Amino acid sequence: MKSKILLLFSICFAQLNAQRNISINFSSGKNTSKYVYKINSSSKSTDFVLGEDYSLSIAFKRLSRTIIRPEIHFFQAGARSLYEDQKLIWRTNYIGLGMNCLYKISNKDSSKFEPYLGVGLNSDFLINGEQSVGINTYNLNNPNVISRFNLSSTLLFNLSYTFTEHFIFFFENRFNFGINNIEKDQNEKTRNIVNSFSLGFSVKL
Repeated sequence: MKSKILLLFSICFAQLNAQRNISINFSSGKNTSKYVYKINSSSKSTDFVLGEDYSLSIAFKRLSRTIIRPEIHFFQAGARSLYEDQKLIWRTNYIGLGMNCLYKISNKDSSKFEPYLGVGLNSDFLINGEQSVGINTYNLNNPNVISRFNLSSTLLFNLSYTFTEHFIFFFENRFNFGINNIEKDQNEKTRNIVNSFSLGFSVKL
């Protein structure tokens, strides 16, 4: 029985490999992030902070112009603000799972450059975070302060360059907008906004 299962997996892998429709992707870059913040239905402005952004994904090419891409995503988020002449800075680290769908917007099959537009959904977990108020720093890992989970929607643009048959470079710009409120205080509403710019490479299996 075990030999039959192994044989089945071998046949499936060989078939997928022959079609060359699977690739492993890695990207790294920078992002800018801030909060959409409301207190008692009144909006308060926040400013962007700079952070790191990393992604590891598997791309499944379907038909000739569509890619399904599940991923593991690590990123830094946060915001800056000013309250009564004191600087407020939030910094958080997230890791999560995402599912993106990309569509090739050019129908030229012979071009080495391939532009894609995509949409996605991400579910992230807060690893750690802190808030600085003036010279004082407070831990955000307390579950009574902010939610440990962040759900966001994604819009993305990807430009790929085929270097060899098995190796591809790409540039990607992603905009993530928080769907859920991460505040535990019922009078406050906070959502993450993250705009990232990354460089990466793909290896076709």
